[in-house]
Amino acid sequence: MGIPKAGAALLYELKKDYQLGDSVLQLGKQALYVEADQLPGIAAQFGFDVTIDAAKDQSGEYVPETYNDIVFFEALGFKTVTSLDYSDYEGADLIHDLNTPIPESLHGKFDFVYDGGTLEHVFDFPQCLRNIHNLLKVGGLVAHAAPSHNHVDHGFYMYSPTVFWDYYHANHYKIIKSYIYEYETQHTAYTATPWLIYDYPPS
Repeated sequence: MGIPKAGAALLYELKKDYQLGDSVLQLGKQALYVEADQLPGIAAQFGFDVTIDAAKDQSGEYVPETYNDIVFFEALGFKTVTSLDYSDYEGADLIHDLNTPIPESLHGKFDFVYDGGTLEHVFDFPQCLRNIHNLLKVGGLVAHAAPSHNHVDHGFYMYSPTVFWDYYHANHYKIIKSYIYEYETQHTAYTATPWLIYDYPPS
């Protein structure tokens, strides 16, 4: 689960075109595959001035509190950044198994739900979709990044893109962006092969 450069660009594109609201729920704490010094340039492409004051330790790793998932989402303008996961292994705020219905206390709590690669790891995919629907406020947004092919043994599923399109269309959501990404599995920010991005109209 993570946010690569292309994912960061998509999120700033969404911010430019739509109100993302104040609260984001990330499904699993997101790893950042985009370097802090790359974010201002990405944001500038969409008309935003972003400053990330990230520090590195002696080994060259980011000091966690200076550049992490929370810093990233706050730079997008979110006031509340929450994470949900099956366990507390990575320090998620909410612990819940998405195979089961979420508690009613979480219904309608979030303006934006970001799935950066979680649903393929949860066996009961339909229940996951119901949970996401219930987590969102009316008028909220959801973004999925899910594998379509060439991810053997990565999770339980590789999705045909139409499963998301058809589900959201049938449930009267407005589908605002739909892309297919083609990429190498290497996530290192400076060495990865550039991603190819295609508009996906269902066909």
